[in-house]
Amino acid sequence: SVIDHREEYDIAAVNISFGFGRYATQHLDEGLADELTQLAEFQIPLVASSGNSGTDEGFGINYPAAHPSVISVGAVDDLD
Repeated sequence: SVIDHREEYDIAAVNISFGFGRYATQHLDEGLADELTQLAEFQIPLVASSGNSGTDEGFGINYPAAHPSVISVGAVDDLD
């Protein structure tokens, strides 16, 4: 895992491009919450995609971007 090998590979940041669910507030998922919190404690920033649906499905972002320790990143197109 990233946590186990952070020193061996001098991991400075983590970028992931998957997500699930849609959350309008911070969210903790049992499957990943501990690891995401540990990365933050080791001062390894994690950046995750906010999702690709825009507001078509209502406001909110995917998890793990909705985790309080994760930097959520999104984009817009020429139609916003």
